[in-house]
Amino acid sequence: MDRHYFFRWALLALAVTAPGIIVTEALGHAGATVPMKGSDKSPRLQSSQGRQVLGKDLVKPEECNKTTTEDKPVMTVTIDEKSLQAKFTCGNAFASGTVPEIGTSPRKCCKDAACPSENEVDISNILDVDGKAELSNHTVTVTVAKVPDNKRGEKFYYKCKGSDNTCLVAVALPSSLPDNECAIDRTVELSLSAPQTTVEFKCNGELVTTPIEVKTGASCTGGQATNKLLQLDDSKAQNHTYTLSVAKLPNATTKLCYKCVYEGVPQLSDTTKTETRTCSVMVTVAKATPESSETSTSTAPTSAASIAYKSLGGVTLGAISLSALAAN
Repeated sequence: MDRHYFFRWALLALAVTAPGIIVTEALGHAGATVPMKGSDKSPRLQSSQGRQVLGKDLVKPEECNKTTTEDKPVMTVTIDEKSLQAKFTCGNAFASGTVPEIGTSPRKCCKDAACPSENEVDISNILDVDGKAELSNHTVTVTVAKVPDNKRGEKFYYKCKGSDNTCLVAVALPSSLPDNECAIDRTVELSLSAPQTTVEFKCNGELVTTPIEVKTGASCTGGQATNKLLQLDDSKAQNHTYTLSVAKLPNATTKLCYKCVYEGVPQLSDTTKTETRTCSVMVTVAKATPESSETSTSTAPTSAASIAYKSLGGVTLGAISLSALAAN
């Protein structure tokens, strides 16, 4: 039997029975094209939780409707990682305005819970990035330029004013993230070298699956990588988790960059408009050494294609020698 004929039919059978597979190395076969993910021709992978939720604005913001006592916030709202916004509503009994007065001082906030007028400062004084608040139909929307890593967990405050009382709201930045997790404008640094040839990272946006080869500098710019050095396993994408592995270390240290894309992020200058923001996942693959070459030689796939495929018990990375099957 012609081995090229068998090869094409074997690939077709795998695609039908395991649509989640990703062919990750160039096939030793004329006319083969990689990478491909089942019938998905998009270069991006996106988990259901990673999508911008179009109906998000339909969710009613939490309402501040109790009188503050002892300078304790009635409620805390947290800036969202993907929209860079937090919202709250001043209840009917506290609809006489805000402290600071958002209509005239949108970039001001209170730096502590006591919130006297002398403690009103620009949001940038607290976060080191710009921010502003907008008031519409008793709903306050706070937008920040980004979430600085060194300011995560910081809080600032607003008061909803009643006739003779107030309702205090704390606005918090999200808590700290692991080093391997993406966020808007963040750079995640990963490295692969013997014996650690597998690494995980998280992207809660859309992952562009074709990496960029970084020739110089530390920015995620350059042309698409032409080699298939890294294998990408997206079997945990529902949890925003992706796994990179290398079967054989390169002859020279190589730096690749994956982009995690966030669509529909409100612009700070005009929150009625949106923009696309990114996180960079920089992966440095160390060059092979005599010791690592021995290890990779003993474990590297010997088949024409290295395929990530799903099994009943979980995800297994295996090498299937289609040419060997054809010979049988």
